[in-house]
Amino acid sequence: SGHFVRILNNSCDKEEDIGNFIVQQNVGGHPVLVYRFPPRTRLKPGRSATVWAAIAKIPHNPPTDFLWKEQHKFGT
Repeated sequence: SGHFVRILNNSCDKEEDIGNFIVQQNVGGHPVLVYRFPPRTRLKPGRSATVWAAIAKIPHNPPTDFLWKEQHKFGT
């Protein structure tokens, strides 16, 4: 647990441009870390993109797997 955040395009027919979208960790209501998807990152219909924390040791493999090296582990 705490190894990844997954984003899903639940459209049946529309590709989404998630380039420059951000995943942000907040602590006490304040942003502490931000991951920004690379420009021109496209998410095909019915597909997902996973942002992995460093602890997962998953290789960076866009457009499906993105390694957030600065984020050791996701928490609540």
